[in-house]
Amino acid sequence: PAVCIRMLGLGRVVTFTSVVVVVFTGLIFNSFWSLYSLFEIPLCTLKNENFCVRPYFGPDEKLDLRVYISTLSSAAASSSLVPILHDNNFSASESWSKTVNVSLPSSARYNQTLYVHVIICPRGKSPFESPGNSQSIRAIVPQTTHILPKSTAFNLIAGANETKSNKSALRPVTHWHPALNIHSVADRLLFDRKTLPSDVWYTVKIVPSTYFYLPILYVDRMSTLQRQTKECIYGCLPICS
Repeated sequence: PAVCIRMLGLGRVVTFTSVVVVVFTGLIFNSFWSLYSLFEIPLCTLKNENFCVRPYFGPDEKLDLRVYISTLSSAAASSSLVPILHDNNFSASESWSKTVNVSLPSSARYNQTLYVHVIICPRGKSPFESPGNSQSIRAIVPQTTHILPKSTAFNLIAGANETKSNKSALRPVTHWHPALNIHSVADRLLFDRKTLPSDVWYTVKIVPSTYFYLPILYVDRMSTLQRQTKECIYGCLPICS
């Protein structure tokens, strides 16, 4: 019987185009993997918890929650903070709502921003210890913003003549956020310190010289819309936390 033998030339197997396609595909895969690792953080599965990043406080341990106001965004001394709320029976697993009245300083009613300092610390511990020995977690957010008054903004849209003639009406004034939403993670999560993403390392506060992390504290500012803010006309305003 006859056999047909053919010799086919393959040419160059690796081309510049194929290399670019492989590199681009690898970059896309790495981007998706980074996003997945950020939202699906691998937990520690080791039997010995000493090799895991674990909570410093117990699940049922009561803590101190302190809320202050200040015109300084980085106030570290208690003399520059004005207390507005103190709960010495705080638990991250409990939800509650309280309304407190806040007296605004004259500087905050005009052109200075007022900040809220939220501090969680152990019972009997001062939240103003030195950073090297601190066992407290702090979140600082602005509670006031400077925007145009609602009546002025309406006149600007309508094109009123009095708004054009009155230049002082175009100046932004201080507005107050009536709500302060505080969130704390109640689940006792054990993280693998070898696979914990770097973005999470910056979010979680680690106790110095240990692998214990303090309660994860987050103050939600996105839930308060700009149209819900109140113009600071009076010196005392309520805040719901």
